[in-house]
Amino acid sequence: MVGSNNGRGIAVENMRSQILVEDSTVRENSHIAGIHVLGGVGHVNVSGSHILSNFGDGINITYGGGSRNISRSEVMANTGKGITVWFNESSIKLPTEQETVVEYSEIGRNLDLGVFVGNFCANAIVNISGNVIRESKKTGIEVWSCWSPMRSRTFGNLLNLQVSHNRFIGNEDFGIKLKPLVNVDGLIEHNYFTQNTVKGCLVIGGLDKKELEILPSMVEVSNNVFEGNSGYFVASLGLNHFSPKQKLLFTQNFVRYNRIQDPSQLNPRSRASAPIVISSSNVDVFRNILQNPDSKYEIGSQMQDQSFELNCTFNWLGSTEEKVIYYRIFDRKDRFNLAKINYIPFLLNPTDPNTEIAMTMPLFVPTFDNPEKVIGGEITGRETLTTGEYRVVRDISVRPGGRLQISFGVTLKFLPSVGIMVGGQFHSEGYGYGDGEMVKFTLFDLGRMNATDGPVRLVGGKTRKDGRLQVTCACA
Repeated sequence: MVGSNNGRGIAVENMRSQILVEDSTVRENSHIAGIHVLGGVGHVNVSGSHILSNFGDGINITYGGGSRNISRSEVMANTGKGITVWFNESSIKLPTEQETVVEYSEIGRNLDLGVFVGNFCANAIVNISGNVIRESKKTGIEVWSCWSPMRSRTFGNLLNLQVSHNRFIGNEDFGIKLKPLVNVDGLIEHNYFTQNTVKGCLVIGGLDKKELEILPSMVEVSNNVFEGNSGYFVASLGLNHFSPKQKLLFTQNFVRYNRIQDPSQLNPRSRASAPIVISSSNVDVFRNILQNPDSKYEIGSQMQDQSFELNCTFNWLGSTEEKVIYYRIFDRKDRFNLAKINYIPFLLNPTDPNTEIAMTMPLFVPTFDNPEKVIGGEITGRETLTTGEYRVVRDISVRPGGRLQISFGVTLKFLPSVGIMVGGQFHSEGYGYGDGEMVKFTLFDLGRMNATDGPVRLVGGKTRKDGRLQVTCACA
């Protein structure tokens, strides 16, 4: 046992060969990390050990590189990160390989990240498998990737990433965060996510930078189970949208019984909360089981380009009725600036993602107007609104070739964040200021729990410190 030291527990500097920590306990050390490797190159092996309650990181490896194996160990309750790997590419000592393996360990209750692997611009392997990652205050696993272009076919910057057979339980931040994900050949499979709260389980994203669009990335997320989670989303999927070299496949996953709601209680404009949210068109969501009755939506588009369509076909979407499914998809019909989600064909079997039983043709035709006078959505033909008061719950989007005519005496009350986009024809008839003559556009007031009478206030939120900023101008 190495414990209760004022400095580091185990410190190795300028290493040239290897370090083995086996069947040991390193706890309650007060500086930087329980195990700290600084400088040099070599092999680091920590197995069957307990790294507990250190001030700083549990294991901090900052050096030129080599092979790192952390297995069958417990890394718990450290005030910094659980396991940290940083690479010093300016080191005068060069490693013969770059491999990081974290397996069959329990990592939890650390105040910072659970497992963090920094970027290294050369061929490398990262394998994080068979672990239990639980009750982390911040992200469970975060891996950075190299932003530099490939130098050659034989010695490039490609990271071989595998995250498999892990259990993520009760984390308060993201379970896995990979953003941006470039120069990566990745596989995320057979993981189990449950009781994760506050944010989300899986984040794969790109950054809107031109230098990243030329970099390759091939990722598959398959055979994972997401059950009983809450937060903004379960999986946020996206890459660099304009890159022809990047592709993400989300398939054979079970996303069930999650409670996803927008905690702000505000009406979303382009970032709705849903179990699956998609932010680029090079993502395919194919043959998954999605059933989340406590969530308002099943899939949400967060790609702000209405000219693109997202492939979400052959999924079970919580119902066999197309009318029910239609309103559980958040896309261009709700906000005109979002990409459209293609969800037909959709599966008719709630337990088998490989079934051939599917609805292959649309049978539901949504109506723009209805007897309750609740309107919104896309207009591709001709629609007319007659006298009366209408509540607009989704964007009114007049598509090219469509026509909307609003007659005398019509009042449109828009929910917050909802508007009109005209790509076809829009004709409104109104005159004067008398009832039954003018056409009026106004806000539908949902009521405010935090209302005040001040000229500057927050409205629409749950408390006095939450909501949208409203400024009242008393102009002369």
